[in-house]
Amino acid sequence: MSRIRGLIRARDFAEALSAGEALLAETPDQRDALLFVAIAQRYLGRVPNALDTLATLARHHPRFSRVHEDMVTATLAMKAGAGGHRGLPARREPQSRIARQLVHA
Repeated sequence: MSRIRGLIRARDFAEALSAGEALLAETPDQRDALLFVAIAQRYLGRVPNALDTLATLARHHPRFSRVHEDMVTATLAMKAGAGGHRGLPARREPQSRIARQLVHA
């Protein structure tokens, strides 16, 4: 898992995705692998795939709060028509404000 985390930090999203998918082939409900795959997918511009992966993560780990945060980030990226972090606010906004933006968009 530390290898995948390092690949994401190094911004090698294609390799992180490949490594994460290989790990998920062995343990399909592995929480961190699902999260890292979704992050890599989002940064590679595969936002719909990232949302699907996050939905799987939410089904397997419904109390993992990070999944909801990343769903908001991916949804904002998709609404902005951009992959990854482009088009997102420069700083983090409180969840409630982001949720209100999504509802009123």
